[in-house]
Amino acid sequence: MITGEDELCYTLVLSAEEVFKKKIVIDYSAEKYGRTCGHEEEIEESWQKALSSKARIFNATKYRLFLPILVQEHSVTIRIGLTDYREYLGTNRSDSLALLKEEGKTRFDDENAFLSNAIGCEALLLTSDNYLLLLRRSYSVATHTGLYNGPSGHAEPSRVNSQHEKELLRDSILLEITQETGLEANLLSEPQLIGIMLDSFSKPDFIFLVNCQADCTTITSAAKHAVESWESDHFLFLPLASALDAKDAASISLVIGDLSPSTILVPLTPVTQAALRCLRAHYNLINK
Repeated sequence: MITGEDELCYTLVLSAEEVFKKKIVIDYSAEKYGRTCGHEEEIEESWQKALSSKARIFNATKYRLFLPILVQEHSVTIRIGLTDYREYLGTNRSDSLALLKEEGKTRFDDENAFLSNAIGCEALLLTSDNYLLLLRRSYSVATHTGLYNGPSGHAEPSRVNSQHEKELLRDSILLEITQETGLEANLLSEPQLIGIMLDSFSKPDFIFLVNCQADCTTITSAAKHAVESWESDHFLFLPLASALDAKDAASISLVIGDLSPSTILVPLTPVTQAALRCLRAHYNLINK
């Protein structure tokens, strides 16, 4: 767990070291790995409250992470069920999260039993001129407004029939990048999974490294064509060297300006904090 007095929290449930050179196996079963039903009235109440304050949100089916992840000598098995965004806001983001976890542990020996644990995905998008793209989350999104993250979203079960592994480990994150940046998919490399994290609400995110053939100027220009431009209100480019030198924290220092340089603190979402930690570990592994 990385935490601090002025820091957000996260836990890595799959590290860069554990995933490095291992085969990723997706074990999908909506029946075996779904959420235990319960607390439906509270979930609906939370959903109606969210709808009244965030007009842009909508419900849709999501993948659910069943914990723990099984790490073997040569493979990593990730067990996947189904949930939806409404259940996520009504369980993981509920004021009763601690009570839900306690009840799950007492009744089923599983603190995640009643939780949605809807799987998100985030990319560290590396430009051709060695910068990482960070986007500031706008006031139209449901969570982490004003913080910076990489292109992110959710894998969508509705987009596939049976190719769940392809959606979870490739298609979803590439689509999020194209929709949030306006870039063409042919400019993007195959995504590389470098970790899986949980935030303080037990929400899991798959973290990917994606290389881009475009530079910062090209990406800035492409942004005007982004389908989901409303999700962010500012693009920031973080030098790769700065990311690799940084320490785990809720924000990262960035020097801006050439003639009169100044240092600003860039506040990060918990996923992005974890992503930068995984990135540093990944580079350490490939440079051994």
